[in-house]
Amino acid sequence: MSFVANPRLGLPGRPAPASAFGTRPFASAAPAAAAIPTVSSEPIDRVVVGFVTLDLVLMMLLQKWALPLSDGDAQVSMLLITHFGVLGLLILKGRAVLDPIRLAGYAAFVTIALLGQFWPDRPFGATSLLLAVAIYAALVIVMPINRATHRRILLNVQLVVVAISLLVFFDHAIQLAGRDMPNIEAIQPDKMIYHEFVYIQPLYYGSPYSKPNAIFLLEASTTSQLIAIGLVLELALFQRLRFLLLFGCALIATFAGTGLLLVVVSSPFLLPRLKPALIAAGVVAATVAIALAAASGWFEVVSKRLDEHEHKGSSAYARFIAPVEIVGATVAGEPEGALFGLGAGNIERRPGIVWMAYAKIIVEYGLIVFVVWLAFFSHAVLSPGVPLIAAWLALVQFHLLNGAFLVPLNVYLCCVLAAGYRLVPEAREAAGAPRRIRLAVSPACSH
Repeated sequence: MSFVANPRLGLPGRPAPASAFGTRPFASAAPAAAAIPTVSSEPIDRVVVGFVTLDLVLMMLLQKWALPLSDGDAQVSMLLITHFGVLGLLILKGRAVLDPIRLAGYAAFVTIALLGQFWPDRPFGATSLLLAVAIYAALVIVMPINRATHRRILLNVQLVVVAISLLVFFDHAIQLAGRDMPNIEAIQPDKMIYHEFVYIQPLYYGSPYSKPNAIFLLEASTTSQLIAIGLVLELALFQRLRFLLLFGCALIATFAGTGLLLVVVSSPFLLPRLKPALIAAGVVAATVAIALAAASGWFEVVSKRLDEHEHKGSSAYARFIAPVEIVGATVAGEPEGALFGLGAGNIERRPGIVWMAYAKIIVEYGLIVFVVWLAFFSHAVLSPGVPLIAAWLALVQFHLLNGAFLVPLNVYLCCVLAAGYRLVPEAREAAGAPRRIRLAVSPACSH
């Protein structure tokens, strides 16, 4: 996939007119700080938008790819390399800076984690520890931008979700034509396949059809979540009916429940934003969607999974029940294990289970590190000026829906949605600013 100059996408090219992006405001920005780093005086910083969009596209295309390490079956996701590559280019372009408060939080997390691992008679996996240190280092880097630039980034997120939705329907069409669903795993070198994920899943046990994973994505669950993110953003910020219809139908077509759960837990943020006309259109669209779902056998498939949480080995048990059980056992055990953990990489391996972030940190690093890490991570995602709905989506997909602690995709998706930015207050935008910023640790990057 190549990128060409296109002002509508915010990629390098001729300047895009400010009127193309609308004037609907985001949430109020944070109070101005002294000597805040400035961005381009243009309404849209096309350099930032272009590189962030490139980063997002690479996240979608390279999810299944990894580089093998010499340490047994250890791997490094290709996204770790591409994300830091994009950040490096943004730093060279003068569009990214170090946030001192985030840097302090990251340093505290890493220092306490290292001290806990070197506790006497506490074996740990060096590869697991180093991956954690590397993955979360990205959160100390921020891009000072204005609201119009962030809005353009979110619009490009929507275009990516459009592509994912169309690939979902393509997956179904191929299968209905009597062919196997496309799967790039079949052509990848085995050592470069990102393991621990189920790329091809039947709709239900014994089904001749598989859940769509949009060819490039890790699982049908990942596909469902990304489409749900697009649907919620569309409802909250843009409200374009054609996008809502596409995302709603594609979400149902994934036959995965995590995306629907993401929409449900986001609904309290959406209802106050919806116009009466949109609600009426939504009722009509929902009626049509329910009819199509019934005709396609969607309810039959879902009914076979309603009691999944009761069965060990099911995806619902692995995602929601098993992590709670292992955390409860750790906290109720010896005080030393509860406070300092069992050591990086030492959580019990169970077939079919990728541990949630909170479970992995508490079990391997202990409660003290968990509290410090949670404060650091939450501060990064809840960046001042970023729309709360974007931060909420990032936090829910990370904490509730994915085994995410050492999965770069879920961490860096938080960066694209919310954690990667420091929004410039309106007063500074109106005053104008130099076109470039310096790479520096500045107190203005803090709250």
